[in-house]
Amino acid sequence: FETQISSTRVSNFGSEVIRRILCGTAVLSSNRFHTFYEGAATLRALLTKQLEEVVFQDGKEGVDFLLLPTSISLPPTIIGDEENEEEIAKVDATEAFANDVMTVPISLAGLPS
Repeated sequence: FETQISSTRVSNFGSEVIRRILCGTAVLSSNRFHTFYEGAATLRALLTKQLEEVVFQDGKEGVDFLLLPTSISLPPTIIGDEENEEEIAKVDATEAFANDVMTVPISLAGLPS
């Protein structure tokens, strides 16, 4: 069973997905849990408080909506486009990770997107 699951994960997950799974596993390991998780939980609470202050000012509704960018760059060309395969390959892990930065705060605060 383990061999079947492992081979399926390797063949069906892209390198970025595998990288993120391994990163999450390392961060949540028992010897790093207190260092990373507790700090992240504190940061999440602070972020939630700050966003709630923007949305609900003095117990009243402050804003109707927040309009924020969702990415720092344009998306890569659709896979399967043989003419632009080299351009697709240029998207590196750092850029892909940085693009997530724009959507994470709202999700962490538990607000609807």
